[in-house]
Amino acid sequence: MKLSGPVARLEAAQSELRSLVEIHMREGDFDSVRELTDYAAALRALQEQMSRFESPVREMTAGPKRGTARTSDPRQDYFEVTGTAIARTRQSRDGGTYRHEMDQSKFEYVAGWVASQAEPWSTGELISAMSAGGIPQYQTYLVVAALEKAGMTERIGKALYRSRQDMPSGTALWDSLQRSLSHGLLSMDGGD
Repeated sequence: MKLSGPVARLEAAQSELRSLVEIHMREGDFDSVRELTDYAAALRALQEQMSRFESPVREMTAGPKRGTARTSDPRQDYFEVTGTAIARTRQSRDGGTYRHEMDQSKFEYVAGWVASQAEPWSTGELISAMSAGGIPQYQTYLVVAALEKAGMTERIGKALYRSRQDMPSGTALWDSLQRSLSHGLLSMDGGD
């Protein structure tokens, strides 16, 4: 069954939503931006579901050969930042999806540590520091992924990151992240 027409119309609707978000962002109408990004997330989920019907036969492919690096990750991340929570929905390796959530105060706690690092840091160091504060490992990875997608950190090696020197903190970081992720309509390709 081919659904290229409906999928194309969904893509056009998403493009229109992107334009509306830009207009409302310029006007400072953040309630409308939040509502439009909620619509965009629902639209993107529907688009993903419908696109599965376009290619009924999936090729079975082996993973990368031993000793070679994976060059890209076909899975996608979707971040949603609401008033006091952030969620990451991601396709799992087996084709299912999972969703991790955390509240703003825990996010700011983890992000505060990240922002305080003047030198490159590893996810191992971050996980160690956060486990002492009771933050689960999966939430730590949620923060790392969101900050990387928002351009607040940069991956410089395997599990090695550098924080942006002008990275905001506290509520300013939360507001910046909310704007950054909603402007991209929540869909962020790839990343671990």
